[in-house]
This record gives sequence, structure tokens and C-alpha cells, in this order.
Amino acid sequence: MLIWEKAEPGNAARELALRNTDSFYNRVTDGKEWLTLTDVEKDREEGLEYGADRFILRLNGEDVGVFDYLYRQDKAPWIGFLFLAPSFRQQGLALAALSEYFTRLWKQGYQTCQLGVVEGNEPAHRFWQGLGFEPVRTATLRNGNHADVYERMIDDDFISSLNSRQNG
Repeated sequence: MLIWEKAEPGNAARELALRNTDSFYNRVTDGKEWLTLTDVEKDREEGLEYGADRFILRLNGEDVGVFDYLYRQDKAPWIGFLFLAPSFRQQGLALAALSEYFTRLWKQGYQTCQLGVVEGNEPAHRFWQGLGFEPVRTATLRNGNHADVYERMIDDDFISSLNSRQNG
């Protein structure tokens, strides 16, 4: 079972260690293969400016990923990013985190969710499209990167499909 640990200043180094397990992801999102503690802290601060919640995902006492999201007033909730260290991918952990997240959204009355995928991150495009997210527009991010904005309806069938995919 995944444990969601709130991202705090005292655990930024752990997030850095996770993020630096994937130089490809860092390159397409941040323009460099290796992040610094300052990069992670700045990213967290920017998220806080928008009201984002960020969590380090843990499994069996080990850090496995990071999940960042926010609720936007009068708009669909937004997934800032879902990152899993490469050694923890393809194990249903992303689906487990998303199932928990979307169940919460559904119970709170939300019917859609949005996210952005940075241009060049083809694995992420395939992942989100495979979950039924559809591109709705292109946006330019603060750092100048371009991202496709995806959206998906949230309903019981979608949540059930996440649960069945992670278990089978």
C-alpha cells in the first residue's frame, strides 16, 4: 500500500534523489539531466504559489515517487506531475496513486481532471492517452516549454478500470 507523505522542506533531498533517477525526465521538463536541491526547492515554492499539494509516495518504507496536484477554483483539478523512479514503474503503483486520487475527486463531486505533458515526453503522452485522457489545447509553461493539456472525465467506470488494471 502506498503511503502519501506531505512534501516538506526537510524531505526535499529525498525528492531530489528520486527525481535524479531519471535524467530523460529531467531533461525534457527542466532542460538538464541532473537537478540540484535548489531546483527542487524552487519547483516546490512555485507549486505552493499556485496552491499545489505535493507528496512523496512511499512503499514498504522506501521512496518511490512524487505526486503533485492542485484544486483550481471553478476549474477542473490539475495534476502537476506524477513521477515514479524508473525501478518502480510497470508495477501498478502509478495506477494505485491515481485510483486513490480520482476516488477522492469523485467523492468531492469533481467530474473532470486536467494535466499537462511537456513536449518531447512521449512516454508520458502514451501513459495518459492510455488512460483515456484527451488533448484539449497546447500551453506555454513559465519556463518556456510547451505542453499539451489533457482532460478526462471522472466516473465510477474510470476508477474501476484503474483498480482492475493495477491488479491484473
